[in-house]
Amino acid sequence: MSTSVTVSLNDETQRLLEKEGQRIGKDTVDLIQDIVQRHLRYQKFMGLREKAIPYARKAGFHTEEDVFKHIS
Repeated sequence: MSTSVTVSLNDETQRLLEKEGQRIGKDTVDLIQDIVQRHLRYQKFMGLREKAIPYARKAGFHTEEDVFKHIS
């Protein structure tokens, strides 16, 4: 299923989207879809990360470096 959304972009954003689309070989619509999906996935990841932090701290992981040391 697909839903159309109208978004107003300033000239600079439009220019940057077009330039990036040309650089990677995607049209503006596909590029915007990728950007939105990536942003939403990132936000979901950050929410899960925030939920996991208290458990990690209880387990002795206080920094990301602690995690990297443990898995290396």
